[in-house]
Amino acid sequence: MLKKKRRQQKKEALLEAKEESHKVRTEIENELRGRRGELQKQENRLLQREENLDRKDTSLSKREGTLEKKEENISKRQQHIEEKESKIDEMIQKEQDELERISALTKEEAKKSHP
Repeated sequence: MLKKKRRQQKKEALLEAKEESHKVRTEIENELRGRRGELQKQENRLLQREENLDRKDTSLSKREGTLEKKEENISKRQQHIEEKESKIDEMIQKEQDELERISALTKEEAKKSHP
């Protein structure tokens, strides 16, 4: 009878241990599931941030390209304007030289040079 009682106690202890083990395992699995869920959420947020940064980078690259083209156009225009200014300055100088030459002529010399 004592052996029977001990076997019964041993069975009950084993059953309790199994139940406790199952309970702990379930708690751990639930906790792991929760952690995995949180990690997945964090990963999704990071992916979203990365996508946003990629879009911003692309946008900035396009803007930079546009600004470089505008700057190049402005530079070409400025060069063209400077060339025209230079030509105009030359023309003005020639006219002034001609006026000075003509003003140095006497009336008679002027009449002879322009019929």
